[in-house]
Amino acid sequence: MRAIVQGRYGSVDDLSLSDVPRPDPAEDEVLVRVRAASVHPDVWHVVAGRPAVLRLMGSGVRRPRERVPGTDVAGVVESVGSAVTRFEPGDEVFAESNGATAVRSPSTPRPPRRE
Repeated sequence: MRAIVQGRYGSVDDLSLSDVPRPDPAEDEVLVRVRAASVHPDVWHVVAGRPAVLRLMGSGVRRPRERVPGTDVAGVVESVGSAVTRFEPGDEVFAESNGATAVRSPSTPRPPRRE
């Protein structure tokens, strides 16, 4: 899997496109193939590591805890954990990647449930 990653706080020059291991979703998670992502001021603060209080709030004191910056994504569900019942592979979704929100696109009807 390829992703934009950061190994340290800094500028956009510190970001790079890299191969990263494909994550396996936990029992209550979904894996989304990202087709679009947003870049907004919150993402920039995390990339830059400023204000410094963000580092103390869990972003990582010396370097970013999460190597892949960003939160808002849109894409297609690739796989689901064993406890996931609301989503299936192939569902189009937009989501906040911190796990707080994931909603099926209203323009995509849910396919019939396979029994």
